[in-house]
Amino acid sequence: MTGMGAALTLVAELDLGLDRAWQSLREGRFDRIEQDIAETERLSTELGRFKGQISPTDAERLSWKSRRNQVLLAATAKGLNAAILRIAELRKTLDGTTTYGADGRRVPAETGPGQLSRRA
Repeated sequence: MTGMGAALTLVAELDLGLDRAWQSLREGRFDRIEQDIAETERLSTELGRFKGQISPTDAERLSWKSRRNQVLLAATAKGLNAAILRIAELRKTLDGTTTYGADGRRVPAETGPGQLSRRA
């Protein structure tokens, strides 16, 4: 298919692809996100060959969906980075803390089972 028909088909496919990528991000489907984004990039590049054959309404809708996905992708990345940092902090705590001895060297703090005491 060439011309207007191909452009309309690509618009429809890209529209669905952007929605699929958005849904994958919302559901945390990390196994699908890379594939969905690659597909939308491929369709977007292919659609670029048909400039002037895409209605302004379609172009605006696709642009809006693309921006929506970019915002959600950025928020997802920010959340993942925060989780990675938090996990690293928790691991440090599990590994124990260190203090400095009288000679200035690092010394692991003694950690062990805590003792519960009952107060009257």
